[in-house]
Amino acid sequence: MDRILLNYLRAADILFSLANWKGKMPTTISSLYNSLINARRSLSLFQHHDGVTGTAKTHVMDDYGWPRQFLIQKNIISRTSEFLLEFTPKETKDQFKVDSEHFKNKLPEKIILKEGTIIVVNSLGYLRKEIICIYVKNKNTKIVGKDNIILQQIEPIFYTNENNKLTIYKDKYSLCFEAELPPFGLVSFNLLENGEIENKVKLQTYKTNIETTLFETTLNDEKELYLSNEFTTAFFNKTTGYLKSIKINNEKIVDIFLSFVRYGARKRNPARTDGGDSLSGAYLFLPDGPAVEIDSSKNQFVIVKGPVRQCIHVNGPLEFGIIHQLCLDKNSKEFTLLNQINMESTWLLKWKNLNKNIEIAMNFKIPSIIEDNFFTDLNVQPFIENLNDIRVSLYGRQALGVASLNIGELQIMLDRRLLQDDDLGLGQSIEDNIQTESLFYLNIEKFNFKRSILNDTIGFHSLSDSLPSFNSFFGLKQSFPCDIFPVAFRTLSEPTIYSSGNRNTLPKYEAALILKRFGIECNLDSTLPNGTKCDKSTGNLNLNNIFTKNPRSITKGTLTLILN
Repeated sequence: MDRILLNYLRAADILFSLANWKGKMPTTISSLYNSLINARRSLSLFQHHDGVTGTAKTHVMDDYGWPRQFLIQKNIISRTSEFLLEFTPKETKDQFKVDSEHFKNKLPEKIILKEGTIIVVNSLGYLRKEIICIYVKNKNTKIVGKDNIILQQIEPIFYTNENNKLTIYKDKYSLCFEAELPPFGLVSFNLLENGEIENKVKLQTYKTNIETTLFETTLNDEKELYLSNEFTTAFFNKTTGYLKSIKINNEKIVDIFLSFVRYGARKRNPARTDGGDSLSGAYLFLPDGPAVEIDSSKNQFVIVKGPVRQCIHVNGPLEFGIIHQLCLDKNSKEFTLLNQINMESTWLLKWKNLNKNIEIAMNFKIPSIIEDNFFTDLNVQPFIENLNDIRVSLYGRQALGVASLNIGELQIMLDRRLLQDDDLGLGQSIEDNIQTESLFYLNIEKFNFKRSILNDTIGFHSLSDSLPSFNSFFGLKQSFPCDIFPVAFRTLSEPTIYSSGNRNTLPKYEAALILKRFGIECNLDSTLPNGTKCDKSTGNLNLNNIFTKNPRSITKGTLTLILN
C-alpha cells in the first residue's frame, strides 16, 4: 500500500507544482497545499519498516490501512488537473474522480465509468505509449480521442462465484485502449455509448465453461497454450495454466516454470542448540523444511485474446484463494503478473486451514541458468542471470521478501499467517490477514556478446527497464533522457510558525526537482517499448530545454532541501 500512496503523492506533487508554476491558481487549489504537506508526513510514518513489513500490532496496522490519505491525494490530483486543462466550473460540475476507490479492509476497486470525459496523467519524464484499461458499465462504450482513431478492445471481467467457478460479471466490462502520453502531461478522452462494440475479445476456456453470448468462446483444443505479439511468445502448462516457457525475440526459447509453494513453521525443541528455540513470527522465518509445491492440478483458466492485449486468467488452488493473471500488451516485451491470495480467517476456516502456520510464495525455476548470479535490492527488483546468455528480471509494485534458494530459482513471498510470536518484541501472532494483491513485471533479455566477470555490471539496469472539445497539457517540451528519472518535482514551503495557533503551511513560488541517473547495462539486447521517445543522457542536462516554461533561476541544493 505504501507504494500506491507514494504514487498518488508523487503525482499530486508534480501536478500541484505545475499548477503553481502556471500561475493564478485559485484558492480552492492553493488551500490544499497544507493537506499535501500532511500527506508527506503520513507517508514518512507509513514507510517505517513496521508499516511495510507488517511487524506491528494489529491496531497499528489497522491505522496504517486507513484510506483517508488516498482521498487527500485524489482531491489534489482532480483539482489541479481541472486547472491545468482549463476546464470551466460548468464543465466540472461533478469533480473528476481518480480511477480506484480504496478501502480499509479489502482490495481497491476500480470506478465503473459511464459516458463522459476521462483524463490520463503521465507523471514520468518521457513520452510513452501505454495500454490503459478502465471499467465501464455499458458493453457498447467506445473511447474517442483527438484523432478519433484509437486502438481499443472490450473484454470481460472475471471473478470466482459461490460455487468456486470462474465466471464473468454481466454488469461491468474492461475497456482497454492505447494512449500516447506526453511527459509530465495530461490527455483527455471522451467515452461514448454508441451502440457499436469495438473489437470484442475472443475467449479460450480450459476446465471451465463461461456462460456468455457477447464474447466468442471456444474450448481449447490447441497443442500449445500461448500468448504472443511480434516480439515475444509465452507458453503455458495445459494442466495448471501457469507459465512454462518464453520465446525471446521470437527466436530463443527459455524454460521458466512458474508455481506457487508453501512453507509451514518448525515446532519447539528444547534441545535445540543452533540459536535458540524461537518459532516463525513477525520477524523470523523458521520453516519446517523446504517449500512444498501447492497442488494446482484442478486449476480453471481462460485465455483472452484481443488486438490491444492478451491475458490468461487462472482460478488457482481454492484452499488459499489463489488467483493468477498474466498479460502481454501490444508492442511490449514485458509480461504483467497479478496475484491475489486470500488468507482471511473466514476463508481459511472454510478450507480447514485456520489453525495452521502458512507462508505462501511464488516460485520461478529457470533450468538454463546454471550460475549463482542473483542480485536484488530493497525494492523487490531482483534479477538472475547467466553471465553470457540471459537476464531474468522481476519488478514488484510492493515490498516483499525475495530469495534464490537454489541456482536458477527465484522465490517471492506473497503472504503469511503465523499463529505464534517469535520472541523479538512484537508480542503477538500474525493473524489479521485480509485478501492481498501483488503486481509484477517480468522481463527476459539476451546479452549481445560475452562479458568478462571482471566487468560484471552488478545492479545496472537495462535501458527499457529504467523507464514502467479535447484538452491536453504538456508540462515538458521534450522528454528527459531515458536513464534520468525525475524522482520528485515538489513545491517548496514557506516557514511554518509552530508557536502560533494557525500552523498551516503556505507554498512558495519555487519547486525542487530531484533527478536520479541509472547505470545502464549496454550489453543487453534491450530496446525501448514501441512509442517511447527518449535518448540516453550525455552527462549534461539543460533544464531550459526541458520544461515548457523557462525557470527564472536554477540553484543546486541538498537532497534534504534545507541547504542551497
